[in-house]
Amino acid sequence: MATAYLYFGKPVNADTITGLLGACRTLLYEKDTNGVPLWDHFHIEIASGGGDLIYGFAGYNLLSDLPIKVTTHNCSAVDSAAIMLFLAGETRTATTLSAFHFHQSSWTFASPGQPINVINDANKWLERYEEMMAQCVARAGLGNLHRPISGISA
Repeated sequence: MATAYLYFGKPVNADTITGLLGACRTLLYEKDTNGVPLWDHFHIEIASGGGDLIYGFAGYNLLSDLPIKVTTHNCSAVDSAAIMLFLAGETRTATTLSAFHFHQSSWTFASPGQPINVINDANKWLERYEEMMAQCVARAGLGNLHRPISGISA
């Protein structure tokens, strides 16, 4: 069997994650003439400025649940919600001149002047998303997301 190479170089959103996961599923079920799967490893190159956290988590969950080895590689910059895709790799690598950008989650309201209960609900979801991201980082063996990284200052 062999490695299938995929490239993800777009924002994280419903369309792009659906496309990535659709490609993975298609490759997963490709078989040779004897019915043997063609691929036992996906190597996913990532260069993305991030996007929607909901779809970042969807990508993380589905990629990490694939029944074959997944390697993720930062080939430029992996930022924001795209970090979730990177963390889904069983093996994770990055080029020397690559970067990661973590930041606090944010919520965009459809219009100004939201009622306090809508703002409170959004705040609860943001807290939950940050807990989920911290769990993903911990599962990847990268420690505590909320701990400051030495040598970096604001």
